[in-house]
Amino acid sequence: MSEIEHLQARGEALIRDASATAGVRVVVSEWVDSEVGIGAVVHEMGLRPVSPVWDAHGLLDIGDSLAIHPASRPTKYFPEKGSDTELTTSIADAVQMLVQILLWERGIDPTWPACPEHGGRHPLLARHASPHRTTEDESAGPSGASARWECPEGVTSIEIGALETAAP
Repeated sequence: MSEIEHLQARGEALIRDASATAGVRVVVSEWVDSEVGIGAVVHEMGLRPVSPVWDAHGLLDIGDSLAIHPASRPTKYFPEKGSDTELTTSIADAVQMLVQILLWERGIDPTWPACPEHGGRHPLLARHASPHRTTEDESAGPSGASARWECPEGVTSIEIGALETAAP
């Protein structure tokens, strides 16, 4: 599997979440610029990216897509680097920023994905599964971690790709 195919595969669940819950269609496309560390971009479907930026505030000025670093590789001291979970959460950050900006531009509440536990007052955050929140397999260690949308203040933990509704 090529680098871009791997990035796109890790982004599929996020694209599903954005489409199903916010009605926003985004894609992960190849954009290689090793000088600045770009491996791909996240952008709105149907628009050809021409000026990727690293942060959502740049989209308001000159950017039309968010940059993604290429997948990192595991090392002796950081064996978790390059895991599918780490890559998915990294792409999730870019998808979340882009979806929030696109919703805001359309005059829709940009809290995405909205936390069902707190009435949508804040967005969930992409994280590795927290053992105290995950009931699916309590014995799962780092190798069993999954990328999840989690409430930063409560106990809500939803696997990325499993969002079903836009708001609580």
